[in-house]
Amino acid sequence: MVIGTNADDLGRGNSTQSKVDGRSGPGILAGVIARSAGLFENDKQVCACSGNTLWTEARLVGEGHRL
Repeated sequence: MVIGTNADDLGRGNSTQSKVDGRSGPGILAGVIARSAGLFENDKQVCACSGNTLWTEARLVGEGHRL
């Protein structure tokens, strides 16, 4: 995703550049939008000391366990 300096005309302008980038001007900010794994599909360890996954750690804390 890139944020330009001008408003995007959505390709409806009369110039040839309108069909390319919506005449939004030079980009001033760029970012990456990504999707992570689905729920419970990416078990990450919270720390090496406990070895618990994020989901296990959250459940244990919710049950009042001290970690």
